[in-house]
Amino acid sequence: MRMTGKRTLRRVLAGALTGAFLLLPIAGTSAAERIKVMENDRFILTRTTYPPGERQAELHPPSGTGQLLTLVTPAEIEVNFQEGDKKWTERGPFEPGKVWYLPPTLLHQFANVGKTPYTYMVVTFK
Repeated sequence: MRMTGKRTLRRVLAGALTGAFLLLPIAGTSAAERIKVMENDRFILTRTTYPPGERQAELHPPSGTGQLLTLVTPAEIEVNFQEGDKKWTERGPFEPGKVWYLPPTLLHQFANVGKTPYTYMVVTFK
């Protein structure tokens, strides 16, 4: 299928803008590298890489109206959770594709307890 000149230009610009967003770090105080991949009126997609030994400072609720996280790389992670009076920890080596859903009421704290960085994608619902 042949595209018109305006349609081609729009696709080229969309690709260039997407590439530019991959290079924009999101402000933060930790050593984790956060890069905004995409944002629209319904969600924000970020890619986060945690160096070895990095731990979120405290239990905190997810941003927005909830989050969906999925691992991109293998990881040795410890995740502390709290919802109301209930507390629990998940720890272990996790494989790419592992998914966590964080509803707005679920406090969490991620830590890289391994010797290598790990990367995950986060969908933050608005």
